Amino acid sequence: MFLGKLSRSRAASWLLVPLVAGLLLTGVPMRPAAAASLDPAAVREFAKLKGLDSLRAAIKQDAVAKKGLPLLLDPDGNVKPSGRNVPLHPSLTSLLNSKNKNARLVAAQLGKALFWDMQLGSDGQACASCHFHAGADNRIKNQLNPDVKRIENIRQGDIKGFHFAKDAPDFDLDIFPGHNYTFQAADFPFVKNIGNGDNVLPDPAAKVIFPNVAQGNTNDVASSQGVFFSRFEAVDPSGLVDPFNAKIENKYNVFALGSQNFPPGVGTELRDKGDPVQDPAGFLVPADGGAFGGKVNVRRVEPRNTPSTINAVFNLHNFWDGRANFHFNGVTPHGRTDRAARIFVSNKNVIQARNLELPFASLASQAVGPPLSDFEMSFAGRIRPDVAKKMVNRTPLATQFIHPDDSLLGTASGLRNTSGYGLNKKYADLIKAAFNPSLYDSTQKIIFSNASVKNLSANDPLFQQGTFQIVDAKTAADLLKQGVVKQSDVYSLMEANFSVFFGIAVMLYESELVADDTPFDRFMAGDNAALSESALLGLAVFVGFPRVSDGRCVNCHGGPEMTNASIRKTQAGKDLIEPMIMGDGRFAFYDGGFYNIGVTPTAEDVGRGGRGPEDKPLASSRQFLFADQGINGPINFPIIGAPLMNLKVGNCVATDPVTSACLKQELLAVDEETGAEEVVCLDVNMDGKCGLKDDLQLLRVAVDGAFKTPGIRNQELQGPYMHNGGFKTLVEVIQFYDRGGNFCRLNFPDLDPDIQFIGLTEAEEEGLVAFIIACTDERVRYEKAPFDHPELRIPDGHPGDQNSTTADALFNGKQAQDVVKVLPAVGKGGNATPLKGFQVGLGLPDGLEGHLLFGANGEEVASDVLVNGAPKCNLPLPPTP
Repeated sequence: MFLGKLSRSRAASWLLVPLVAGLLLTGVPMRPAAAASLDPAAVREFAKLKGLDSLRAAIKQDAVAKKGLPLLLDPDGNVKPSGRNVPLHPSLTSLLNSKNKNARLVAAQLGKALFWDMQLGSDGQACASCHFHAGADNRIKNQLNPDVKRIENIRQGDIKGFHFAKDAPDFDLDIFPGHNYTFQAADFPFVKNIGNGDNVLPDPAAKVIFPNVAQGNTNDVASSQGVFFSRFEAVDPSGLVDPFNAKIENKYNVFALGSQNFPPGVGTELRDKGDPVQDPAGFLVPADGGAFGGKVNVRRVEPRNTPSTINAVFNLHNFWDGRANFHFNGVTPHGRTDRAARIFVSNKNVIQARNLELPFASLASQAVGPPLSDFEMSFAGRIRPDVAKKMVNRTPLATQFIHPDDSLLGTASGLRNTSGYGLNKKYADLIKAAFNPSLYDSTQKIIFSNASVKNLSANDPLFQQGTFQIVDAKTAADLLKQGVVKQSDVYSLMEANFSVFFGIAVMLYESELVADDTPFDRFMAGDNAALSESALLGLAVFVGFPRVSDGRCVNCHGGPEMTNASIRKTQAGKDLIEPMIMGDGRFAFYDGGFYNIGVTPTAEDVGRGGRGPEDKPLASSRQFLFADQGINGPINFPIIGAPLMNLKVGNCVATDPVTSACLKQELLAVDEETGAEEVVCLDVNMDGKCGLKDDLQLLRVAVDGAFKTPGIRNQELQGPYMHNGGFKTLVEVIQFYDRGGNFCRLNFPDLDPDIQFIGLTEAEEEGLVAFIIACTDERVRYEKAPFDHPELRIPDGHPGDQNSTTADALFNGKQAQDVVKVLPAVGKGGNATPLKGFQVGLGLPDGLEGHLLFGANGEEVASDVLVNGAPKCNLPLPPTP
């Protein structure tokens, strides 16, 4: 724990020097004349002391220590325990079929099928449709969101912050000419002028922050296209065109994304029944015959850039804002903070509603969100059991070709259909083979008469089960006959629990997506030749090695996972809430691994400062302070990270007059750089921790505008970067950190203290880029197992451009035609053609050369710079006269 804490310190580098003194030279200049002057062994030892290590070594150690569960696939994609453990909780085995020794393997196979299946979305969207390129998305057309996450710029003090600020979505694109636009290299970065941190805005104190006015700046977001906006009516359980589905077929229940041609001569309808209506968020483009004032709907684009699914199993929470909770409740992303979520369990054919709290399962929490999102995968109003009705009796991947050598679904699995399209079992068959019968085996029915989806914010759907009835099959039939309930309200146990199966299965598949064989990992295991001289210099800057610039990267990208948002760094959430001096020099609580780094003004996207169910905070640190201060009603769920540990014992402020025993003790936070101290609480119960029964003294939280720190591995291939997708290359990202962020002055109350001017040399910038590229796993680049996949057809914008597109004749001028991009099936041996960086689609070179181009036309971002070289962005605003 000492080293874990020490790694947050900018001064820690010098404290650690004596530990590697035998490997370092003394009396040399602060910066080496060349990267060749660095000793690889010394840099490696220093990096380990700062907490970095080979990820493969770390998860092998976890296997020895029996932490987590073993991977199913070995590095070559063969199905067998690999001696490498990932953080999955052993209790999940109780949810699997104990009579099937291969239940976990079948669940992972089920998860892969579900993740890549185009039938899941309302009009052909799979989970993989936004996670197909190194776990992320590299499309460049129709990928713009105008910032519908914006809120009012009203901050209410040090505890409430922006929690109660009202939504103020921006529906208008700024410098971009319209939706269906194709990105150009010169469009990036999205912030080209940081001024002094406030003069790029018309009025930083305005109720709503309007789009940035400095030339070339925008608050728009580069993200991923999803569904056309439509009102949901019904699903088609079979996907077949036949007279028996007359009540489901309608003029809009048609084929999508070319599904009429697959399997050859058969075809399967992907689209749900639903009527396209004019998109209220403005995702429209002019078209001849357009039904909406001469315009047609185009596919919506979600409001944040797509994070990668690779290595996501190591995150405590998932999504950029962490709303995919560490505990999986079986229904929604919000874990035990959603107190209304219930699963259903059968005991001797009698169904009961139960709570589920599966720990170490944020991947399952993440999985169940997008299928109901009316930005990503769902028509507006589709509820979770509807997804089940559509999927359980369908053939998995019915319209998609599967490579014979697919690592989980190929011929060797016995699941691949002889035609090569889809599997030879129904989803229901795989669920029965994988899961505990108590979750699906009952003749009773569950009636959801008023279930609904509530959008907590844009692209954050919350399924609400409402009131439900559990009845026997005869009663259900009688109620249907009497017209008391509708057929669409009556569900089997398997359908009602489909979100349990879906979340756990997708989690078990994504848990196999572990990239732990990079040049960096091999270097940390002792191979000095694994890193080039330039990459070695980059690693030295990354960890703040003496004699080079301290990039402070490791302060947030810590541990073998290279993110402080990991289960390991937060001690499975026990060390999540931390006190720290923020950018304005004052102590505050924050959620470890989530940082406001000044990419955008805080009010443009509040991130971790957002709201969850019942209007409660997402952030544990704000939950803790709300509970302590009685703000916004009680917190009726356990808070991850409370009580606070690892605090310094201070003065005793109250003693027993008879025994002189201490009755009340100060517990303090200590800043690792300056040594400054702050009393966090007065420990009343004398347990050495700060809990809700103690007298809390630090009444400030800094979580607004904070986002989860991504890992470094494979970032070469995962552009565009940051939560807003506003950077096209790695060097743009490095330039951002080097200058001290974009909106530091504006974001000071929540700003991470490591966002400061650095002053990197050109060689150090190039070295950091080279180092990040050395964190790419070649299996990811070539889509080798476990990163192989079935065929996928994805929408890639629409004909024409932002000025004119082509209406789809099947939709009476209501929506545009799709341009379809086909990703061929890849087996475990990989693809002969490597994945390329995002910038290649913009016409830039691949690899290091392409990433070293930054800014518009290669120019750096303009900033108002002081004489000493530090941007004014790093200085607080002058006091008001």
